[in-house]
Amino acid sequence: MKIKFTWGTGLLITIILGVSFFVSFILFSLTQDINLVSKDYFPEEIAYASKLDKINNADKLAEKISLKKENDKIIITYPKDKSNNISGKILLYYVTSYRHDKTVTIKPDNTGKQIINIGDIQKGRYYIKIDWASDSINYFQEFKLSI
Repeated sequence: MKIKFTWGTGLLITIILGVSFFVSFILFSLTQDINLVSKDYFPEEIAYASKLDKINNADKLAEKISLKKENDKIIITYPKDKSNNISGKILLYYVTSYRHDKTVTIKPDNTGKQIINIGDIQKGRYYIKIDWASDSINYFQEFKLSI
C-alpha cells in the first residue's frame, strides 16, 4: 500500500508540528523561574520617597559609615557620635537573585564597629544597604561590594 502525499497531508503535518512547538514552548516557559529584583519590589518602590529623605540625612553627616572587606569578613565602622544608640538593619543584596540576600541586625561593639562573617554566602556582586536610625533620625547608605 502506497500513501500519497498531497497538499492536504502537508498542511496537516505543518499544523501538527506548529501546535507541538507551541505546546512545548508553553510547557518550557512554565518551568522557568521568574525573579523580580526583590521579593517585595512593589511595596519598596512605594516607600522610595522616605528612602530619599534617609539618603539626604546620611549625606548631611560629617562622619559617615565606612565599610571594609578583609578576608571573609565585612567590617562596618559607624560614626563615633552616633554609635552608642544606633539601630536598624543591614541588607546584603545579591544582584542576581533575592534568594541569596542576607539581612543582619545592626549591633555595633564598644568601638563602634560591626563585623559580619561572609564566608558562607554566595560569591558575586552585592549591594550592602544599611538602613539605620540614631537619635530618632533615619539614615540610609549603600555600598557596592564583590565577594
